[in-house]
Amino acid sequence: MHLRINSPTVIHETMDDEVVIIHFESGAYFNLRQTAAEIWNMLAAGHNVRDIIGFYQRRHADDGKTIEQAVHSFVDSLQREDLVVSHEASEHAAAGSVSDPAGDTTPAGAFLAPSLEKYSDMQDLLLLDPIHEVDADGWPHRIEESDDGTPD
Repeated sequence: MHLRINSPTVIHETMDDEVVIIHFESGAYFNLRQTAAEIWNMLAAGHNVRDIIGFYQRRHADDGKTIEQAVHSFVDSLQREDLVVSHEASEHAAAGSVSDPAGDTTPAGAFLAPSLEKYSDMQDLLLLDPIHEVDADGWPHRIEESDDGTPD
């Protein structure tokens, strides 16, 4: 399964070991830590879900089926929230299997199931802000409106 970040509707920023995501149409924002942040960054780099699962199965001594179910469950939650969308594989997809960024092939400790933390406390504020009214070039280029109020 090939997925891509649902941009420009979704923006994300990686800071240290966590990822903050904002969905402009829903006004919700999300936080990903540890395994969830790693998976997000692998998806953003173009890796497919099968390769990500294989990476964790090689990296951790846990039951492979448990890892597969946890990754699929997390990816399903990203799709339900419209943070990632399916797409056809392209020349931009990362080739081959996912490797450990540190180059370490020694199995790590127990697998930590990824989780998606969702926040809606600023939803009204984010939906009122005109930053989500952008064209394909993204912010800060506002969409120009015609006299009838529709985008040009």
